[in-house]
Amino acid sequence: MNQNNREREKNLDKHIEPDYKTLLQLSDTFNKMKPWTYFDSRNIIALELEEYDEVFYVAVMGAAGEQFGLMIYEEQFGYRLLSDILFGKPLSEDFHIDLSGFMVNFVDRAELQKADYQLIKDCGMSFRGKNKWIQFRSYDPGTFPTIPAFSDVEILKSIVQAMIQITQMRIKGWDYPVVPLHTYPAFKVPKNEIIGEAYRLEVEIPSKGAIEIEITDIERAQFKRKPKVGLQLEYDLFYLPHVVPSPEDEERLIHPIMCVAFDRSTGEALYNDILMFPKVDFIQQQMFWEFMKEMPVRPSKVFVKKE
Repeated sequence: MNQNNREREKNLDKHIEPDYKTLLQLSDTFNKMKPWTYFDSRNIIALELEEYDEVFYVAVMGAAGEQFGLMIYEEQFGYRLLSDILFGKPLSEDFHIDLSGFMVNFVDRAELQKADYQLIKDCGMSFRGKNKWIQFRSYDPGTFPTIPAFSDVEILKSIVQAMIQITQMRIKGWDYPVVPLHTYPAFKVPKNEIIGEAYRLEVEIPSKGAIEIEITDIERAQFKRKPKVGLQLEYDLFYLPHVVPSPEDEERLIHPIMCVAFDRSTGEALYNDILMFPKVDFIQQQMFWEFMKEMPVRPSKVFVKKE
């Protein structure tokens, strides 16, 4: 991902009015194509947005007749969840908070929230019929979903336009290929939004149990010098169910993380803290290691969740 491009556009979020009308028009065109008759939710399309040097994984919803639209998974934090869904792996109880990406929903009028309806109204548009009204959502790990701002709307416009072209290709005879696991048909999406030829994108899956933080030899030696005791320690961190304003952006609501540790033998709480971070691997690992470094002793056993 070209972080500079994304950060530059996000800095404009509060200063430039998003082009919701174009996004609504594109989404309406896509809806009228009934793309779920040509794709099911497992026919994942990878879109490489060249302007951002970032890949998004797109699922068309609607083949099952329940929810209609697009589910779009962001590359860095979203693919793991998509992979777990595709391969039927058990999902964590927090998976809906850990979403990273976007959603375009085609819903009934009654399903719109007030802000969704106002957005459509402000664009001078209206829809009629079942599953014809359009709703947009942006997801970041640990945050409450929001209506996308300028930078995310620009990304969504490129994605929806690309999916219109790919659906047109499908109507004209392009078949979704048989591909190995973690491999998807992919399309480059240049700034002019005219997609290139399809190619196959193989996703590199990080090994299980990979340590993403750096632990120095000095830190290891210091930890091993601590006296070992019979303490059996249980450590956990989890999202709190309520949301609070983000310290960085008060308009963005986040789920704080509760971090706890206790003695399994006595149930005595040894540590607790509230963190304003998303529950991603390197943050979980860093918080755990910082806690262990602060411990005056070395426990005989430490219990943590599989995740």
